[in-house]
Parts: sequence; structure tokens; C-alpha cells
Amino acid sequence: MGNRLNGKLIISLTVVFLLILPAISYAQKQRIKVVVRNASIRMQPNVDSEVVLDLPVGSTFEVEKKLGDWYEVKFTSDIGVLITGYIHNMFVEVIEEQPEPEREVVPQPVKPEVQPKAVRSRPLAAPQTRFNIAIGGLFSSAYLISDHTHSRPTSLLEDLYVYDTFESPEAFGFNAGVGFFVTPRIELTASVATMSGTPWWSLELWLPSFDFFSSDELEYYEYDTVDTDTISTAPTFKKNMLSFGLNIYLIKKSSLGVYVGGGGTLIKATLDLVSVIEYTHTWYPVIEDHDVTIDSVTFEKTEVSAFGAHFRGGVDYKVGRNISLYAEGRYIAAKKDQEYPLAIDPDETLKLDLGGGQAILGIKFHF
Repeated sequence: MGNRLNGKLIISLTVVFLLILPAISYAQKQRIKVVVRNASIRMQPNVDSEVVLDLPVGSTFEVEKKLGDWYEVKFTSDIGVLITGYIHNMFVEVIEEQPEPEREVVPQPVKPEVQPKAVRSRPLAAPQTRFNIAIGGLFSSAYLISDHTHSRPTSLLEDLYVYDTFESPEAFGFNAGVGFFVTPRIELTASVATMSGTPWWSLELWLPSFDFFSSDELEYYEYDTVDTDTISTAPTFKKNMLSFGLNIYLIKKSSLGVYVGGGGTLIKATLDLVSVIEYTHTWYPVIEDHDVTIDSVTFEKTEVSAFGAHFRGGVDYKVGRNISLYAEGRYIAAKKDQEYPLAIDPDETLKLDLGGGQAILGIKFHF
């Protein structure tokens, strides 16, 4: 009885082992690789089944199980669906997977980490500007515009001498300009300026007179004078200037620039010239003496234009990234021959100097 039970137990264990043997063998799944062209995966394990995927040489799969000559494999489609298919063993070979030997780790000596030296960051240089706009105040110093002398006969055949002096005012005005750098040190410029004020003017009349009581019988002159301070209506003076030229920078740094330059200037001026003089002339025959008194003076508003040259020098000092203060000195040479209203000789002209010195202080905006 005991031997019969032992035999049944052995047979049962053998059957169980045979049943789980395939599962054990496939617990470690095989991998196959496609080795021929035109290989394909089919829906069912037969040659008449539908092809679901064409395979290139070298494709690999994990085997789920083997059914006769067919390997069951799974793959994911382009739209993410897991598909089960079958491939014939004539298209593939089993890949013998051998575990890679563990690499021996050899410790490397650790080098001390070198700290990089601190690099001082340099301030970014301001970009080179090519264009600027300048505005500022202008101061014009006084200078002699004309100093004219002429004579005319009187009723007593004595010559009356007329001295006419016209001097520009010390005046404030306005200046605006633009500059464009054709090179880092050469700047083309153009500017307009205007100024006006009350000039200094004086008129003197002189008559020769004989001193009856003088032992040496020397001749002397009687005269009368009027000027800007004594006349009821003073003359006026206004000047507009259009200048163009170039500046050459002798010093051109990030914050400081020193330059000299020159160019041409067109001047349009309006000034009052004497056109009529009314005076009283008295003769004393007993003592052979004269007396002259200026009664009134009439001015004629005259517009005069002249073109001349100017010379200048200045300093720029940057107070911001795109802003600088500047100071400039300028001298303009521009003269004009003008018809003189009091002249008896038609060829006699009044020589006018419309130039003069100027000082400008202002601000520039750089672009």
C-alpha cells in the first residue's frame, strides 16, 4: 500500500514539473533579431494571415512565447496601441544575451579645486554717438560796427564836420545747432543764432570858429553831441546768423572733448542809420564866432546782409550717457559796404562790420 502511494506522488510531481517547465524557461524572455529582408509580423501564426508590420533588418523583439515555428511578440503602434503578432523563425535568430562583466572602478586621485581669480568687470563704454542737437544761450560782446566822418559846406562857406559812430550792444541771444560725426574726431555742424538790443550810437557836429580875443589867433571848434542816452528815440539793432562748418576734436575722451573749428556764416542784420539831421547854426560877426546846435535826428531802418568766415573753439563735458554741457567761443569776420544816407558824394559808402565775438553756453543731446 505504501509503495503504491509513493509511486503516485512521484508521477504527480513529474507532471507538475513538466507543466511549469515552459513557464520557467520563458520567465527569462528570449530576444530575437530580424536577419533577412522582407520580414513581417502577421496577425496569426500562419503564412496566410494579414501582415500588420514590415520589419527592417536588425529589428529586435522580446519573445512572449513560441508556437511551433512562430514567435509571439508585442509592439506598440504609431498611435500608442499595444499589438500582439507573430513572426516566423526563418526570419530571425535568437540573441544570446551575456551579462556584461562588472568594470573595476579604479579610484582617481582628486585634484584640489582651483578657485578662479576674480575678474574685475569693466564699466561698459558709452556707445559712440554720431548725431547731436545743441541748444544754448549766446552772449555777444560790444564792438564797433561803423565809425564814419564826412564834411559838408555851410552857408558861410565853412565846413561842417559830422562824426557818426555805431557800436553793437552787449546782448544776449539764442543759439541752436546740429552736429554729425563723419569720423570719431571730425564733426560737421550747422547752427542758427539770433540776438538783438539797443546799440551805442553817437553823433557829433563840429564847426571851426575864430577866437577874436586870442592873441595867437588860433582856430578852434564849436560842437554839439547827441547819443543813445540823450536822444528820445534810440536806434535798434538785430542780427540773425546761419553758420555751417566743421569741428576737429583735439581731445576726444568718453567724458571730455576739446575742439577747434571754423566755417562760413551768413548774417542778416537790421539797424537804424541816420538819414536826416536838423541843426541850428549861429554866426557872431563881431567876434567871428560860430555856434551849432543839433535839433533833431531821424533814423532809417536798414536791412543789411553779409557773408563771412568764423573761427571757434570749445569744450564738451558729458554729465550723462547722452547729455553733455558745452562752452564755445566764436569770432565772425563779415564786412559790408552800405550806401550812407547822409553822404553828399554818391560814391561815398558806410563800411559796416557785422561780425564780432560771441560766447555760447548750452547743452547737447547725443544720439
